[in-house]
Amino acid sequence: MAIMPCLPERDKMFTTIRIVIIAVIITVLSFSASAFAQGRKIVGYVEYNHTIRDATDAHQINEYAQISWAGKKVGVSTFALVMEGFGEAYIGPTYQATDWLSVSGGIGIESGHPSFRKAGSVWLGKGHVSFLSIQEKGSGHWQKNVGKVEISKGLTIGILQQTYVGAGPYVELSHRKVTFWGSYAPTEKRGLIAIRVGL
Repeated sequence: MAIMPCLPERDKMFTTIRIVIIAVIITVLSFSASAFAQGRKIVGYVEYNHTIRDATDAHQINEYAQISWAGKKVGVSTFALVMEGFGEAYIGPTYQATDWLSVSGGIGIESGHPSFRKAGSVWLGKGHVSFLSIQEKGSGHWQKNVGKVEISKGLTIGILQQTYVGAGPYVELSHRKVTFWGSYAPTEKRGLIAIRVGL
């Protein structure tokens, strides 16, 4: 884990991250209202995470948005995260290779231990089964891998492995644009719960 910078530097970096997040939101809204909006589709979410780590609670807010155009395989995605002592934001291209495979990449910045940040992801899905792998590299390496099976409408189960959490069972409950999900890593005795609201 990155060493916490002194308070003035941390405040300065958080201000920078907030500015970047606002810029990302403005960019997405601009695309929505632009002349290029015909055939344009935006999907994404805002998510609140609560991680329980050995009696220490960690809270974070994530934003993800993906812009695509009808008939085009290439799009744009953005991601931003803010939590105590750390924040990040990046933007990059997406490529929908087939209806069951998509890849993306991104570059941006992070706070906490100021650094450029790179990210990449792969999504595979067929029917009720899907797998997502996200890899990020900045001051440190972070990853999230989750395999899921939709059991019924609104209920999905699977396995999640995530840096700073561990690996364990995953459960997801969704209704319309609201999703509750959670995971527990028994060997690490750490849990993660979240609520996600779709755009």
